[in-house]
Amino acid sequence: MGRFRRVLVNQEGGHVLNASAKSQASGFSLIELMIGLVIMGIILAAAAPNMHKWILNSQIRNAAESIQNGMQQARAQAIARNTNVEFVLSAVAVNDQTSWVIEEVGGTPFDRRLSSEGSQSVKRTILPAGTTTITFDNTGRPLAVNPTGATPRITSITLDSTVLGTADSNDLSVTVDFSGSIKMCDPNASYPNPRAC
Repeated sequence: MGRFRRVLVNQEGGHVLNASAKSQASGFSLIELMIGLVIMGIILAAAAPNMHKWILNSQIRNAAESIQNGMQQARAQAIARNTNVEFVLSAVAVNDQTSWVIEEVGGTPFDRRLSSEGSQSVKRTILPAGTTTITFDNTGRPLAVNPTGATPRITSITLDSTVLGTADSNDLSVTVDFSGSIKMCDPNASYPNPRAC
């Protein structure tokens, strides 16, 4: 009995192909796979420092957005409740991180968050120095002097990285003007840049 050989016929050109030869031509060899992995490793190693800077700068943005959102919520609650509402940057330890609190003046807190949510490597600088509170009245405007403690109101909070150098850090500030407008801006940018404070 003769041996049977499986052959494939290409319908377009009429060529005869051996089925076992075709199966050997498909796929990757182990050497090709290893070369691909080495190239991918080199690309990842080159991108790692920039990825680290991006993560640390995103922590600054997270902290700034958290504070901005808290201030906007305090302002909205003051208008909705028709009373004075405070936004307080507290030194109360919550999981070893400072928090902000929103409360009616002389009342109980109704919202509390970590000021450094997702931003463990961020430091804050508050102006004027030594103040931690801003109080919004029932029209949404900040009071010049906080009723609790008779301290001046927060005018700006600048957030910076504790890890990155000055050239690599994308600092952000949250500012509040006399009308109650809350803005996030870049303290290092200058006019006419729209991100400037």
